[in-house]
Amino acid sequence: EGIGRRQTSERYGLKIYVCGSRCHRNGPNSIHQNAKVDRAVKKIAQKKAMEHYGWTTEQFIEKFRKNYID
Repeated sequence: EGIGRRQTSERYGLKIYVCGSRCHRNGPNSIHQNAKVDRAVKKIAQKKAMEHYGWTTEQFIEKFRKNYID
């Protein structure tokens, strides 16, 4: 399809609003500084999307090219 995961996420409404500095980029527990937080947010989004759209894990992977659920 040629569309990145961010654009696909936005298409399906999978975005969260966090404060720009402390929570998004610079804080010790920010999404860009803490891999565990980043992964946890993506895992929650995948579960919610699969529940909302009725997707299987395979269908989610088809759209996002990743599986965040262990």
